[in-house]
Amino acid sequence: MKDIHDAYEFLVRAAPRPGIQQISGQLEDNFKNDVEFWHTVRWILKMSNHPGSTSNQQGETLTHCAYWIAKKSNYNKAESLLREARLKFASMADLHNVAVVAWMRGSLLWQIPDVHDKAIGEWISSIDLFERILTEGSFRIFAEQAKEYHKHLLEMNVALAQAVKDNGLCLKWD
Repeated sequence: MKDIHDAYEFLVRAAPRPGIQQISGQLEDNFKNDVEFWHTVRWILKMSNHPGSTSNQQGETLTHCAYWIAKKSNYNKAESLLREARLKFASMADLHNVAVVAWMRGSLLWQIPDVHDKAIGEWISSIDLFERILTEGSFRIFAEQAKEYHKHLLEMNVALAQAVKDNGLCLKWD
């Protein structure tokens, strides 16, 4: 799980929902036309805030919009939406989505100059959350899911070490 695309795919595979897939489809369909794309983003975000939508639905919508906005290289806007999505998921104690969004946000922060320390913090937070999901008995994880979590934890640790090395940074432990 080296980049935002890998994290996004992990999120989509873990919880495929027809409504969310439709949102991604609309954004993908309008991706090449900037006017239509941004119009679609505004409309989707507006619709996600209707009174009947849950924090989880809002978080998912924000995450999917952020992914497509990041593909447009608008990293600051995408990062802002991911920050908001993380708060929505955290309010529901949805650790899986919080962990994936932290990984996505960390990947975006690597694209923004002078915030690599925040990227490291997001990736470490993501790793910690995935480890917590695997070790705490209160989360119901099936054997196949556990294998995938272990695989992604290994990839995330390797990616973090490589990113730190490639950028001449060091990890600081409190």
